[in-house]
Formats: sequence, C-alpha cells, structure tokens
Amino acid sequence: MNLVHYSEHPVTAVRSMRGAACFKPRGLWVSDENDRHNWCWWCEKNKYHLERLRFAYDVFLSPKAKILTVSSVDWLGDFTSCYGYDLEEYGVTFRLIDWSKVRKEFQGILLVLDIWEDRMVGGRAFGGREW
Repeated sequence: MNLVHYSEHPVTAVRSMRGAACFKPRGLWVSDENDRHNWCWWCEKNKYHLERLRFAYDVFLSPKAKILTVSSVDWLGDFTSCYGYDLEEYGVTFRLIDWSKVRKEFQGILLVLDIWEDRMVGGRAFGGREW
C-alpha cells in the first residue's frame, strides 16, 4: 500500500480528532495510491475539489497499529451489522456507523477500494481513514 493524505493547505500538525461523527468519521483520511480507484483519480475524474489535491503527504502506519481492513462486500456487511445502528428521521430510517465504538477497538480503518463497484450496496459508502 502507498497511503497518501491530500490537503488544500500545508499540514503543519496532526492531532487526534474526538467528538461526534454522523455519516463520516473524523480523522486523517488517506488514499491508497496503488489502487486504481484512488482518491486523486476519483477527484480528477469527477472534477471534484481539485484544489484539495494541492499538497500530498505520504502516510506510514506503525506495524503495531491496530488497523481494521475491510476488503470485501461481505465484510462490509458484517462491519455494518457489528457497528451499525438505525436512526429514524422524518419517517426515513438511516443505517449509520457508531464510529466511537469502532474507535474504541481500532486505531484506524482501511476500506479497500477493490470493491469500488459495490461501494453503495445497501447504502453503505466507504473510503480509507485512520484516527
């Protein structure tokens, strides 16, 4: 893996991100640049905030880091079952992830984009990140 963090501005410090997260967890988002569907590719393909690709930083994980890797659609379903909860608003039920529960067990999560075509199966979206 070749993990990279992109930013619109220079990164001068990295700090732990605590607090509530709803749809997406807080923290340092990374992209595996060896993956054919990496973040840079997606942004360029969709002309999405290209200015946010201005600075690229290599990210190296400690071999001792407790990282959860989700690498199949089945595993994504298991992950959602284990860490998910339902939130009903305006008569619609949303399946969300309890990111505080995930954070208690893992220092980060990598959602492998080899399952790109299935990224929205059952309304579950993903990308690589760590806390």
